[in-house]
Amino acid sequence: MEHFTSSKQLMVATATTTLKRKDAPRGPRPRSLGPSAGSARDAGAEERVSKPKRSKKKAKFAKKRVEKEKAEDGGFALLARGEVRRQGVFVPIGNERTCLPDALHVAMKNAKPSIQVRQNDVRAALMGTVAADPTFQMAKTFVSQYGLDLQYERELNCPKALFERRHGSYLVQLQISTLAGTDYHYVAYLGQTGYVVDNERGAKVPMVVDTDRRSNKQALRVFRQLFPRATGIFMKSASRVSPIIWNTQAPPSLYDMFLELLDDCKISREEYIHIMNNQ
Repeated sequence: MEHFTSSKQLMVATATTTLKRKDAPRGPRPRSLGPSAGSARDAGAEERVSKPKRSKKKAKFAKKRVEKEKAEDGGFALLARGEVRRQGVFVPIGNERTCLPDALHVAMKNAKPSIQVRQNDVRAALMGTVAADPTFQMAKTFVSQYGLDLQYERELNCPKALFERRHGSYLVQLQISTLAGTDYHYVAYLGQTGYVVDNERGAKVPMVVDTDRRSNKQALRVFRQLFPRATGIFMKSASRVSPIIWNTQAPPSLYDMFLELLDDCKISREEYIHIMNNQ
């Protein structure tokens, strides 16, 4: 007796066939293919490809995206203020109004470690009893009294260019935009160590690393970490604080020559201090 497939069995068989052909679950597919991930087939992509050229284009785009993501990995380190101070770097505590003298003091101490000047001295000279904020010219005049020069460097027109400097002490002016408006703030950048020093109490000290120097976008993240609530940050200027070594009235001393080696990053700050302490 011949048996015919019931309508219910026929519906189940049809659904099973359809599920296998179209809706059957597949293994996980990678969101992007890395440079060493092999071909699309090796990575778990579908073998059935209607347009080979389009598939290659997608793989190439995915590869570039992964390379870009890798380039943006990593970034600056954050150090405790006490740890940085133990290395002999001055890390101030202040507020928005004292940011210029505080950052200037950091740069002065780094450029000339033997300098005898206190934080309050710098503040008193630049601020005093004047209600207005201190100016760049006031800062330039003040540092000259200690054998230092403050020179604006036009070529340092973006954070990437600044962080590419591996030596020198810099006074950096930032334009900070928030929901309340726009203001200006000063920080210090120390090229030899890569430290960006701000005067905010308790804030960690960012240390610039090589990945931060790959692009201006990467470099700007260092400043954004200092001001997480800012809606926009723009580096207005960077000025170098450097010792005035060559004096036409007298030949340079041994002290001057070691100071020049420090400024040119030929010797470290620790080596310079050791030499000075054993003179």
